[in-house]
Amino acid sequence: MNIFHLSIRTDGPAFQSHPATEIARILRALADEFDRLGFVGAWPRPLHDLAGRRVGNADLTDRPAG
Repeated sequence: MNIFHLSIRTDGPAFQSHPATEIARILRALADEFDRLGFVGAWPRPLHDLAGRRVGNADLTDRPAG
């Protein structure tokens, strides 16, 4: 069984004015990457805010069932 885990830290300056807008932008960028690559590539994948600061990870892990 695979588990997809997503974490985004929202304490940086990019999230101060409109946090939902910045989270949506990060998720759209990740979705675009999935459209291009699927689940191929290195995991975890770093997530960056508009200023290029690393704010989180998207991770796909193999976990035993049960």
